[in-house]
Amino acid sequence: MYIKDHLEKLNYFFHVARAGSIKEASTQLNITQPSVTKSIQILEDAVGSPLFVRQPRGVMVTQEGQILLEFCHQLFSQLENLEMRLAAPEDPLAGHLKVGTYDSIAIYFWPKFLKTFLAENVNLDIELTTDRSHTIQKMVEEGELDIGLIIEPTEHKHLEVIELGVDSFQLYCSSKLKKDMGDGTQYPIIYMPDALAGGGEKRLIHQMKFSTVKERIKEYRTSSLESAKELITNGIGVGLLPKMVARDSILKKQIVRFQPEWFPKRGVGKHRIGLIFPKRLAASKVMSQLIESIRQSDSW
Repeated sequence: MYIKDHLEKLNYFFHVARAGSIKEASTQLNITQPSVTKSIQILEDAVGSPLFVRQPRGVMVTQEGQILLEFCHQLFSQLENLEMRLAAPEDPLAGHLKVGTYDSIAIYFWPKFLKTFLAENVNLDIELTTDRSHTIQKMVEEGELDIGLIIEPTEHKHLEVIELGVDSFQLYCSSKLKKDMGDGTQYPIIYMPDALAGGGEKRLIHQMKFSTVKERIKEYRTSSLESAKELITNGIGVGLLPKMVARDSILKKQIVRFQPEWFPKRGVGKHRIGLIFPKRLAASKVMSQLIESIRQSDSW
């Protein structure tokens, strides 16, 4: 018995693996649980190993299941790509790409870029996913995404890494507060600990070297850079933002850079921005077009 004899059952396996539950997958597929269970058993017989282990709540893929899941991601992605190619056979750049990106990059880079890029490539469909950089990296590694635009991409034997630029955090305040800031210590400091490359709060204290000042400063910690930017814009306090995230608000004259004596002029939290994608897709015309367009963007 071979897997190729049961390709139709891969869709059942894929739904179970993603849902982590046979019951949930059967609901999504609109078929009975016994039918899903039987299909999984047939695939396991073909593989010669269990594909799932039972958990207190649901199921989790085994090592063999993970390998099959990565294959399914590639297979279904290629099928979507094939459908786009067949719909526009005369267009070599027709296709489908699953792109992952860090939350803040999704806000300051993608809207303008996609508007232009998709207008020039009308037969290319892009599916955009946002999450933390380490999550996007893992999704690319496992074949769930075709390419990621993230912070601090890491080397992997199956991935290509292209560095686009380097950014750092600077201190900003509302344009309305600029004249009355003094040394800024009378205002709360606003920042997102998880966004600071290399270690959040401890790195913030170490790099800024203002421990004695920090004792007199109230802190507002946020879970997103956009929340931090909104608080800064509304004059709630002074805050740390990557220069690329702050750029649009500076151009709109909503915030300004604030440089007190106690803050390093070079900024803090230096971090790399880059692309990651599977080496197997490096020769793809669609991928090459997307990568080249991203590299030529004036955002970096």
